[in-house]
Amino acid sequence: MKKLLPLFLLILIGCSEPEPLNYQLLVERDGVHYLKDTNEIYSGPVFNIDEKSEGTLKKGKQDGPWKVYYYNGQLKQETTYKDGQRDGPLKSYQNNGLLHTKSTYKNGKIIDSEFYGNLDGPSKTYHDNGQLEMELTYKNGNLDGPSKLYHDNGQLKLEETYKDGEVDGPSKFYYENGQLYTERTYNNGKLISEKKFYYYDNPLYSNNIGQLREERTYKNGKLDGPYKYYYEDGTTQEFTYKDGEVINYKKYRNQDW
Repeated sequence: MKKLLPLFLLILIGCSEPEPLNYQLLVERDGVHYLKDTNEIYSGPVFNIDEKSEGTLKKGKQDGPWKVYYYNGQLKQETTYKDGQRDGPLKSYQNNGLLHTKSTYKNGKIIDSEFYGNLDGPSKTYHDNGQLEMELTYKNGNLDGPSKLYHDNGQLKLEETYKDGEVDGPSKFYYENGQLYTERTYNNGKLISEKKFYYYDNPLYSNNIGQLREERTYKNGKLDGPYKYYYEDGTTQEFTYKDGEVINYKKYRNQDW
């Protein structure tokens, strides 16, 4: 019996679930999450994605059940991902616990929706502290028109426009201090361009806050065309992509920086 005990303990250790990793220890590149300062793709449970949430990454992409919570611990949204895209049922709840939306996704696209609120016209939800959280517009049960999300301090977080349930046109993401971080352009739900700016909470880039950091172009969901990265010292790296593959590269210094 004494000889079997160490073996039993090893089996228990091998079968135990890994500890969830704080999302801040990861970096996302082209939709895949890596451990910071490495080229190691991460697989395993994570927490603190976007707001208060938890889920699992598989080969660097969201995969399996995901849950997002309000700041008071109340469940806000539960959904399922497959290879980085929503796939399966999605339920969203008001901060009083009542069901707000019930939808079904397939390969990242919504195929069915039930709304327990306004089917047409504007809809608003609020943070636990009473600040406005979302302003949405519906038409025939689909998002259609301007959409705005807010931080709990009242600052605008995300603004974009929907058409027949798909993001269409410019989409802008802001930090809690109002600083623009990401600007994207969509066409019928497909990402066609993206710009990222130096962000306010990174002391390494304190002299470049608000300046353009990256420009990307997409076609059919893949990098296609120029991709420029502007370093804080004025150096620019420029890649040219075709169907997601690099076909040209150059690096130069901008004298006007």
